[in-house]
Amino acid sequence: MNLNHPFRQIDEAWLKEIGRHVAAKEDWHRFLEKMKQRHQSRQAQTMGITFWKDVVTLLEFDPADINYLNSFAECVEFYTHHFYRLDTAIRNLYTRFLHNKDLLEPFQELYRQFVSVFLDKWFKHFDGYQENQAGTIQRIIDNHPVKTAIIVGDGVAYEVACQIARKVDKKFKLTKEVILADIPTETENNMSRIYMDNGESEKVHANREKYLLAQNPDTTIDFVKLDDIGDEAGAGQFLVCTYKDIDSMGEKLQQKALKYFPETIDFFADKVDRLINSGYEKVFLISDHGFVLTGLLSEADKISITPDGVNEKTERYLRTTENQPHLGSHYIKIKKSHFSSTMLNSKPRTIIKSPGDLRCAQNIFLLTESINLVLNYYPIIKFS
Repeated sequence: MNLNHPFRQIDEAWLKEIGRHVAAKEDWHRFLEKMKQRHQSRQAQTMGITFWKDVVTLLEFDPADINYLNSFAECVEFYTHHFYRLDTAIRNLYTRFLHNKDLLEPFQELYRQFVSVFLDKWFKHFDGYQENQAGTIQRIIDNHPVKTAIIVGDGVAYEVACQIARKVDKKFKLTKEVILADIPTETENNMSRIYMDNGESEKVHANREKYLLAQNPDTTIDFVKLDDIGDEAGAGQFLVCTYKDIDSMGEKLQQKALKYFPETIDFFADKVDRLINSGYEKVFLISDHGFVLTGLLSEADKISITPDGVNEKTERYLRTTENQPHLGSHYIKIKKSHFSSTMLNSKPRTIIKSPGDLRCAQNIFLLTESINLVLNYYPIIKFS
């Protein structure tokens, strides 16, 4: 077959055939080289057929390396160097094929198998989890006494931040720092941690900004929505820009939000370029937490539980005032001041909100939600 053909139907028929081999656990490795060649072909690039790269990413991943992870720090390093690429690949495949179950299902199942293996290690060493999110903005202010812009995203997952980094002008210098978010991963809690270092949770965003100003009385800090930045730098030494579209799109549009991610990634990259070119010597991109992709779900994926005592059930966690011995050993208990404990699902599953129930479906909520990436850009070339 000519790999430079102009027929999308042939690509999808081939993808379906490869999916059949994957589902049957038959050898698919003999197809890899042709998939790479098709991805690089001029016709595929012209037609916007880009999914072969994502399929290759999934098929080339070797889960055997996960067996060598012996600490939580090693799990984080493995995720941030290797596993996050699978999240990008499955997000791209969801975007393209979410409404084509026959094509998507074998690759989603393969992804879930990898996730299950990795999460066994993740939760085995979970006692090593230590958030380092509190006071993120204050640390930036303390350690960077130059004109600095800080973009605070809502729901920018680690893998999305990596895609943004690839889009930013290469003449700028980039450094990266991994942040483990406070638990539970929800906007109010995690935004409070970013702006504040006193352990309090502040619901009103303006009050978080007031706290930051009060902690820095001799420092000029401007606050603006990311959409509103122009081509000229603000008067203050620090500029804090907020952007909530990713999280709000996910809440309002659910899986339909997937199609907007590419333009959102371009939007962030453009704003980083613009801020540096306008005169800021450093630009940071940080986030409160990531997001969860549920993919294809069925009733067979779901379970329902009934906790004892006063409790609060959400998409990301279960809060209770009492221990829950009847739930068995499938949950991790974390103490919080506003409730006596927070119970987190420790299986390779994510908590899905449903009226009257706590429903769990396989995914990786404590990975995509809790590992964040701080991107720090500054110009290699000084602009004048």
